[in-house]
Amino acid sequence: FMMRSDIAFKAHTAVTVWHGLLLGVYMSTLCRHGSAHKEKPSYFWALKNSDQELAYSHMSTIESVRSENSNILAMACQASKGKEGSPDQSVWFTRSDDGGKKWSKARVIVPAKGYAVWGPVLQFDDASKTLFLYYSESGDFSPIPLPPEKHMVGGEIRVISSQDGGDSWSSPRTILPYNASGVYFGAAKVTANKVATVGITGNHSTWLLPFWQEVPKNYVNSSNTSNCAGVLSSIDRGQTWTPHGCVANHYLIEASVAPISTDGTQLLMIYRSGGSPLYSSTSRDTGVSWTDALPTDIPNPNSKAFMFARSDQQDALLLAYNPTTHGRKPLALAQSVDQGKTWQTLVTFDDGSKEYEYPTTVQVNRTTYTSYSAPTSKGIKVAVYNLE
Repeated sequence: FMMRSDIAFKAHTAVTVWHGLLLGVYMSTLCRHGSAHKEKPSYFWALKNSDQELAYSHMSTIESVRSENSNILAMACQASKGKEGSPDQSVWFTRSDDGGKKWSKARVIVPAKGYAVWGPVLQFDDASKTLFLYYSESGDFSPIPLPPEKHMVGGEIRVISSQDGGDSWSSPRTILPYNASGVYFGAAKVTANKVATVGITGNHSTWLLPFWQEVPKNYVNSSNTSNCAGVLSSIDRGQTWTPHGCVANHYLIEASVAPISTDGTQLLMIYRSGGSPLYSSTSRDTGVSWTDALPTDIPNPNSKAFMFARSDQQDALLLAYNPTTHGRKPLALAQSVDQGKTWQTLVTFDDGSKEYEYPTTVQVNRTTYTSYSAPTSKGIKVAVYNLE
């Protein structure tokens, strides 16, 4: 017969084996599907139109203002009490000190002076602790008069800067005029997506600001200017800028650019193309020249997408976009580890909004903050998501 101690030992062994089997099944599930407790995104209002008596807000940009003791989020967008392109369309600005949960009362930092202001782009330079805001402004540049109720998109690209996180701003400076030389003469320039910093070697790097230009309809000029997309390049931390590229083999607007080589010489640029899918072109000389744009496999409902280099994982790109061919819903964040050839969805954002339009993302450590119109008639929201 068995001693009680033998029975207890065998019972304990059986329980241990059973627990081991359960643990093995659990770990196998994790390996196949990821964390069993995957964190869901959080959603917060950065600007509500109703709080500011606005009828329209759009083309938001979000950035991290970093210092030794704090990490402030800054958001800017174009907004109007009327509709898109109204003469009162200005750039509004707000900040968050608590990771995007609460935002300061929004205020105008680039007022419209009779002409609409478009496409704000925020950039924070760690070296100088300077916050830059790029934008384009309509004006009386063309021989064709602007309609008073809605101005043509874009004009001249300008920049202002702040040394105190957005409390005060410098006077504007034009970095790409309407009548720039060569292929850039006589066309309205527009910004939409953030600056990419590439080719970082010590204190040296290249800043690339995507832009596109549109020639006014029924206007023919002597320089044969055409609708096209390119980049503004700076090798002196924004003191001077040079336009490069004029990709014009398709309708291409609202581009974003990211490096696909460790030295930053090889770049990928994706474009909104007027329909589905997104288009892309590449550069092998840090943005000086670009290939013709070709269709990708990325669906798009004729809306802006935003691509950038993941900061905590080398050779990985992140893409915020609408993964559909019709309707600007839902909104997804996807990742590519093969230079943008294929994309894997990391998370789908769904806060119950009617539409999710024009995303822009900033990554802080392993957390992403994606701003978007939710929709333009309601205001700007921010989705907060922790990367795995």
